[in-house]
Amino acid sequence: PLCVVQHEASEALEGLPPGGAQVYGDPGRPDVLAAAGLGQAHMLVVADMPLVEKMQVCRAARQLNPRVEIVGAAMNDAEAAWLRDFGAEFVVDALDEQTEQITRAIRARL
Repeated sequence: PLCVVQHEASEALEGLPPGGAQVYGDPGRPDVLAAAGLGQAHMLVVADMPLVEKMQVCRAARQLNPRVEIVGAAMNDAEAAWLRDFGAEFVVDALDEQTEQITRAIRARL
């Protein structure tokens, strides 16, 4: 199952797949990640937050589940290096991903 952690309920996502859940709170806190089921998770995606928060999430995730695979979205090469240092096995270029999403949205409207 999929679980999304958001800071605030006002950031709630619509259209989650069946069985998907949302948890609200600071994703850098182990208790919030535990409430999201990270202890049993196979993968964690860390994106759309400042680098220092991504590093806190990675650290808390490793404490809770040392086997979880962490995917991080980096804004630049330096951020990618930090994410790898904090346990992200896979790092994607956030700008490339956003560009791809924008392109798909434009094509869908044409």
